[in-house]
Amino acid sequence: MRRSTRIFWSQAYRRGVLPFFFTGRAASSSSRSLQALELSQLSHARSGHNKLLLVDVPALMHKLAGQGFDVMQAKAITVVMTEVLNDCLQNVSDSFVSKYDLEQYNTILGAAYQKVQTDIPSVQEKSLLAIERERENLHVEIGKLQNEIRFEMDKVVAGQRLDLNLQRGRIKEELSKQSAATADLTSKLEKKSMTLKHN
Repeated sequence: MRRSTRIFWSQAYRRGVLPFFFTGRAASSSSRSLQALELSQLSHARSGHNKLLLVDVPALMHKLAGQGFDVMQAKAITVVMTEVLNDCLQNVSDSFVSKYDLEQYNTILGAAYQKVQTDIPSVQEKSLLAIERERENLHVEIGKLQNEIRFEMDKVVAGQRLDLNLQRGRIKEELSKQSAATADLTSKLEKKSMTLKHN
């Protein structure tokens, strides 16, 4: 910022002009009524680009003139203020999404929503088919396990029956041996008894 511009800023601050700029209050005029707000296109001193800004130029110039500024000073202050306001508006606009970007986002979001709505029945059908296949697989596996358990139980029962039959056969054999031994012993005792009686 040039030295003369800084002087204008300090004078404006001392004379109470800055609050008018920042609050946007229009200046009163005793000689003529204020004109309506108009679109003033001012040069951006830094970038060299023209930007549109809504400024009450007549009221601003009149206020500056009333504070003792000449035309050139008032014009310079107006240019500087417009530059500051343009920068502020640019900073604010940069923090928002443009209408085009918002429409693009809504379009993409709508397409994604439609795709999801379209895909839901297919996904549900696939999920149901997968669940049905899994249920059938589990049913088959359970059947296999039941057959294996039944086979193992039959093996155990058959083994136990075989053991019982063998044990029963051994018991019968032992009983037969004991019966034969008992009969032989009884016969010997009877013979011995008869011999003793005859003697």
